[in-house]
Amino acid sequence: MRAGLSFFLVLTGVLLCTSTAIAQSAGTAPGFTLVGNLATPRLGHTATLLPDGRVLVAGGGHGPDLIDGYWVVPEAELYDPATASSTSAGTSAHNFHTATLLQSGQVLLAGGESGEVLGPIPTADLYLNVGRFSQTATLLSDGSALVIGGANGEVSLVRLGSAEVYK
Repeated sequence: MRAGLSFFLVLTGVLLCTSTAIAQSAGTAPGFTLVGNLATPRLGHTATLLPDGRVLVAGGGHGPDLIDGYWVVPEAELYDPATASSTSAGTSAHNFHTATLLQSGQVLLAGGESGEVLGPIPTADLYLNVGRFSQTATLLSDGSALVIGGANGEVSLVRLGSAEVYK
């Protein structure tokens, strides 16, 4: 059998298996459904699934187009699929970067472009498990950083008794 015909038969078999599997799904037709909007339109961003089910959407850009004008989105947001809503998650001036969920639950944003100057940036941002301010941070003897306490909340302040370690 010729290699081209053999490839066609294998590919046809894969397609038939795939369509059969889809037809036997839970009774709903496959497809996308609009479930909400981000606070800021963006592209070149990252979306990282967090352990609690929310998604950290960070960086990216917006503007008329890449040639006529394009601006880095300096904000990050947390999108909650359960409520189809998003809330502010601080700043992140990264565009076309990477986002890595660490074992600690923190998200490391690295590289990309900043929009300040053309070309790559040699910086990284770390998103904590818990948004906080007025916390303390201590460098430990093993080189990790311990972040303790602080507060969170925009309207009513909630004092935090939690601690996180970044290694």
